[in-house]
Amino acid sequence: MVTSMTGYGFAEERLADGWISVEMKSVNHRFLDVLFSLPSALRSLEEEGRKIVKEKVQRGKVDITVTFTGTPSALGIEKRLHIDWHLLRQYVREAERLQACDAFDEKLSLNDFLLNEQIVSIQEETGEAPSVRQAFLNTMRTACSELMEMRNKEGQELSWDLVRYMQHISEGLSTLEARLPEVQSRYRQKLEQKIKAMIDTVDEDRLLTEVAIFADKSDVSEELARMNAHIKQFRDTLKEAGTIGRKLDFITQEMNREVNTIGSKGNDQCLSKIVVEMKSILEKVKEQVQNIE
Repeated sequence: MVTSMTGYGFAEERLADGWISVEMKSVNHRFLDVLFSLPSALRSLEEEGRKIVKEKVQRGKVDITVTFTGTPSALGIEKRLHIDWHLLRQYVREAERLQACDAFDEKLSLNDFLLNEQIVSIQEETGEAPSVRQAFLNTMRTACSELMEMRNKEGQELSWDLVRYMQHISEGLSTLEARLPEVQSRYRQKLEQKIKAMIDTVDEDRLLTEVAIFADKSDVSEELARMNAHIKQFRDTLKEAGTIGRKLDFITQEMNREVNTIGSKGNDQCLSKIVVEMKSILEKVKEQVQNIE
């Protein structure tokens, strides 16, 4: 089954004090690359979320955005006032020493210490929030299922296009193979006319030799056989399970190589036109294959 590497999935779940949502976007990539963007309070759950993706996705770059809307307490976050008492005592002691020197008129003010971030700070503490964890896992699974549904649907459409392209190439090969005898016959006639224009009589043996040389140089029977084998292998691969994108890409490269060889051997305008059409189709195939998992 063909699976595309392009997809989108979204899921959200309501909590007692807010909402949590997961958005997934995937594009083509040589390997599996999963990137998370999520609240700091949920960072500890990233590995669990990554495992959910890896269970279903084999290749592609997957961007995941996790959003939480609600009160911090819903995430198990509590804000606490922290005072560095040791540092505070040093400040007070040194301030009193400065005042004892009559160097300053100001008296000690409480604000001088409350506004000092080195002494007084507000820190967040994250506690256990099992409901948030379960909601995160639920939305991850749902979003991932939607992502795969879209990837599979697009993969099926890609498969139909590729099957159609293979059919066009196969028809082009049949047309090319059928025209080869005509091309050789036309070359014999042209060669005979040229020889007659130069001399009165035509050496039949020499003519046959020249035609045989041309036929040997323009023989593409091996290339045609390999092309037909590649097409069959391509079609069979489309029916395989798992990651088939790289294999299809390799087969496409081999087909392109054979078509180039056919084009270099075919000394005929009609054959060149067929080769150009096949190369154009293979470019489309190559582009489509790049997006298959």
